[in-house]
Amino acid sequence: MAPDVRAWLQEILAAELSSFMIGRITIGELPFDIQGMMGSFLGHDGFVLPQLPNYLFTRDSSAWIYGGVVLSHMHWTARKLETL
Repeated sequence: MAPDVRAWLQEILAAELSSFMIGRITIGELPFDIQGMMGSFLGHDGFVLPQLPNYLFTRDSSAWIYGGVVLSHMHWTARKLETL
């Protein structure tokens, strides 16, 4: 499976490649059928390449929306200075 996935990734555009590298690739997103035991084992929604860990921080003290920002109060004393 690896040679087929590698050949496909080398052919796609950089923007699409970066989206897959950050987000993930599942068996169902591949433009070809996986032959052999691995495709059957992973199933349609199985990860060929998992998402990039820690790319999105769910505990950030701020949220940026268009031209505005929301600063949240952090609960723990050790994190209160992050908002400042």
